[in-house]
Amino acid sequence: MRSCQLGTLRARGLEAKLRSDPQSIVLIGHSMGGFVALQTGSLDPGIRTIVNISAADLGTSSLQTVPANMHDLAVSGLASGFAAEGMAPLAGTTAVSLANEALANAARWNFVSLAPKLENRPVVEKTHHNAGRLLVITSDDGLTAANDAFVEAARKYGDEDVIAVHISTDHSYSDHRIALEQVVLDALTRFEPR
Repeated sequence: MRSCQLGTLRARGLEAKLRSDPQSIVLIGHSMGGFVALQTGSLDPGIRTIVNISAADLGTSSLQTVPANMHDLAVSGLASGFAAEGMAPLAGTTAVSLANEALANAARWNFVSLAPKLENRPVVEKTHHNAGRLLVITSDDGLTAANDAFVEAARKYGDEDVIAVHISTDHSYSDHRIALEQVVLDALTRFEPR
């Protein structure tokens, strides 16, 4: 997986045109977007804040222990699950190719393995006014365990002020959209450098 292309946001002279600050890039992602935000944020030390909303973990925690003689069976089961969840139509992939890629990258894509890469970044000085730079939001969608494991690992590696919020709702936050919005806005205000 390659990092998202953030070059336009960082292009010299475009700050005024884009009304952006290349030193304050925030990645916010839901589901597969949460997965991408964590992966990209771990590769790009210039990302100031990551907001992960019910990030999909693609089963990476369990895939790391699949014996070689069970790979085909694991790929078949994972691909069926991806297809049932509607992940098959992702651009440039199929459920089977995504399952093969997830199996091949299980250790690297596992959320817990990303925590050390986010340790002690020189992007936001922590004070009581702007603690942390990670917001992890979970719901009752079956993805909480992997996201909670990431929060625990992030805290272990020095992000003691990571914000973790659970909202009792579905994966789409369909009946809690305003609550979700408020959690994100409150965290971004807290993360804002003073």
